[in-house]
Amino acid sequence: MDAPLRQIAEDLWVADRPFRALPFLDIGTRMSVVRVPDGGLVLHSPVAADEPTRKAVEALGPVRAIACPN
Repeated sequence: MDAPLRQIAEDLWVADRPFRALPFLDIGTRMSVVRVPDGGLVLHSPVAADEPTRKAVEALGPVRAIACPN
């Protein structure tokens, strides 16, 4: 299994997931995890919190905010 989070810069991680918009359109989705100056985390566009992803996020620090765009 791939790692639940992939670091792409200092204090920035992503979690990519499959997402099918229509029966024939695989577009994928991505959650971004940003560490803010106080050491907390901001989750942008969260994905399902399966056990490996939840543990990986918890290991980075406490979640301070979640942004869920539509």
